Amino acid sequence: MNLPRSGLENMKITEIKTFLMHGGNRNWVFCKVETDEGVHGWGEGTLERHEEAVAAGIKILASRLVAETRLRSKRTGKSCTATGSGAAEW
Repeated sequence: MNLPRSGLENMKITEIKTFLMHGGNRNWVFCKVETDEGVHGWGEGTLERHEEAVAAGIKILASRLVAETRLRSKRTGKSCTATGSGAAEW
C-alpha cells in the first residue's frame, strides 16, 4: 500500500474487530482493522467449519498489532507468517 506523504506512515492500529457471518452451508470470518487516522481495511480468513478458531486466532494476533505503527505492523505480520501461524501479509 502506497500512502500519500501526509504523515499516514505513522498511523497506529487502534482496533481489530472480527465478524462471523453465517450463511447456511457456508460461513465466513471477516476482520476490520481500524487506525487512529480514520483509515480502515477489511480482511477475510475463513476455514470451513472452524470459524470460531479463525476468529480466536485473529484476536490473538490483534493483541500484538494494536497500537503498532503501520511500519512495525508489517514486520510483525511477516514474523507471524514466518512462524506458520497463517497470519495474512500486512
